[in-house]
Amino acid sequence: GQRVGVRGTVGVGEEEGAGTAGAVGNARARLNGGARAAVAALDRVLTRGMIDVEGVQVVDAFERRYVMVGILVAESRGTQLLTGTCELTDSPEQAAVLAVLDATNRWLASRR
Repeated sequence: GQRVGVRGTVGVGEEEGAGTAGAVGNARARLNGGARAAVAALDRVLTRGMIDVEGVQVVDAFERRYVMVGILVAESRGTQLLTGTCELTDSPEQAAVLAVLDATNRWLASRR
C-alpha cells in the first residue's frame, strides 16, 4: 500500500535496542522512516540525554548519491548536532539507518 514500516536494531556495548517507524511509501518518507527507526532504537539503549532526527537528505558528491542525516543530541550541557553519511545504493531505509550510526558512533563511544 501507501505505507511502509521500518525497523532498526542497534547494539551499544551489551545493550541492544529496536525501534520502528512508519512512513509513506515514497523514497523521501522512507529515508525519514529509516532515520527515525534508528534513533528510536538508540533511544532505548541511551542512559542519559535525548536524541532526535534534525533532518535527512540525499546529496550528490563524487559522482555518487549519499544519504546525509543531522542528529540532534540534548544533554545537560546543551545540544549538539551530529552529522553522518552513507552511500545510497539499494535501500534508502538502510542507508538512512547507517548514516545515523555514522553520525552517532563517536558520540556513543565517548559516553562509555
